[in-house]
Amino acid sequence: MIQRLKSQVMTLGTISVVSLCVVLPFLKYGIPSGHDFEFHFNSWIEVVNHWKQGVWYPHWAALAHYGYGEARFIFYPPLSWTFGAVLGLVLPWKLVCGAYIWIVLTLAGCSMFVLARHWLSRRDAMFAAIVYAVNPYHLLIVYWRSAMAELMAAIYLPLLLLLVLRSEEEGARIVAPLSLLMAAGWLTNLPAAVMMTYSLGLLAVCASLRRRSFRSIVYCSTAAIIGAALAGFYLVPAYHQQTIASISWSRSSPRGSSSQPRLRCFSPAAGVIGRSGGSWRDGASSALCSCSARHFYCGCTCRNCASCNCRGAGCFV
Repeated sequence: MIQRLKSQVMTLGTISVVSLCVVLPFLKYGIPSGHDFEFHFNSWIEVVNHWKQGVWYPHWAALAHYGYGEARFIFYPPLSWTFGAVLGLVLPWKLVCGAYIWIVLTLAGCSMFVLARHWLSRRDAMFAAIVYAVNPYHLLIVYWRSAMAELMAAIYLPLLLLLVLRSEEEGARIVAPLSLLMAAGWLTNLPAAVMMTYSLGLLAVCASLRRRSFRSIVYCSTAAIIGAALAGFYLVPAYHQQTIASISWSRSSPRGSSSQPRLRCFSPAAGVIGRSGGSWRDGASSALCSCSARHFYCGCTCRNCASCNCRGAGCFV
């Protein structure tokens, strides 16, 4: 028991240290001012101000658009801006962005480690977790796009595949955790939630074909419906109140306010790479589903044989 605890602490410590290396340049060069940095950072400040006034679930961002404001918190999923605001309550604002990224990358690496241990040894699973935590697209988000909500959604993808794989063994017991995972996706980032939904559908079909049973489809469909229902306190008002805001106009308008605290930042040059996030994300989802489907058709469930390890590693690549 003690040995197992030590190994888990070592795993968490290693992933944390590697993730910390990603944000160490912030100490010298400042916080990267990516495409969405001002949007997220100003949102965290707005939420903290609302909390201090006794508004626990804010709707209006008063300082957006140079003081004109917008109904930002009605339409933007709450998990990322809530987490950033919580960090803003306990840390200096200059450290909040780095702490956010460090924690999210660490959790993403841990989720990949849990998935990788399904096939690989601890050492190989550790390698897979580190590669996933600091993969090039995550670095692109951190230093170029500053898409904080999308970065948080990276925590859920390995767990999604893991839960679908365990549906063969655990049956209906998988519905509850899978529902919570899908709800977390909707409450974090809507494009990521859509990606998780159609990925879940494809993985469920592959699992059902492999087992020659429709139970996996039933379990995953039920989980998807329950997950959306759990996120209904955000989804229903956001859908119902679309008529009060011109979302297409707000996307093209400037964000932020000159009254916000100024930080020493550096801004990468805008370019095609920064605008291609959606295609990268969809490509990653397609690759994940394709590799997972290949694994389902293999029909080999041995944890120790070399062929299983190769197939498992192929899923991570």
